[in-house]
Amino acid sequence: MNPDPTPVTAAGGVVRRSGPDDDRILLMRRRGEWDLPKGKLDPGESIETCALREVAEETGLTGLRLGPLLTRTRHQYVDTFGSWDKTTHWFIMSLETDDVALIPQAEEQIEKLEWVSVDEALIRVRFASLRQVLGVLNEKGHP
Repeated sequence: MNPDPTPVTAAGGVVRRSGPDDDRILLMRRRGEWDLPKGKLDPGESIETCALREVAEETGLTGLRLGPLLTRTRHQYVDTFGSWDKTTHWFIMSLETDDVALIPQAEEQIEKLEWVSVDEALIRVRFASLRQVLGVLNEKGHP
């Protein structure tokens, strides 16, 4: 790994949806991996605005309500553009309505969106940073 990766700030959300039997969170499948919606901060944008914008863009959801900051994660990675040190701010989010249409953002190679239990999400996600987010979610009692 490059000893001097470029810092990147991002934000995303754990979107909760309550059902008659239990609570669900939204997972997305991108490039063959299960993930949570998130994205990079635009210049001049607040972390909170970034989180709402990115989740809405990647999922097609409207009427998102921003909840508290759940946790922050940090990981390093390399892609064709360089070496990066990414800090992501994760918020709890809820929906203002039960009438939701999920629209995966094709430009971001999002293949599928699905409501799952936290336990199911823990089975599906592979990345340590996402497992950390879901672990904090369980610890704090959401959902």
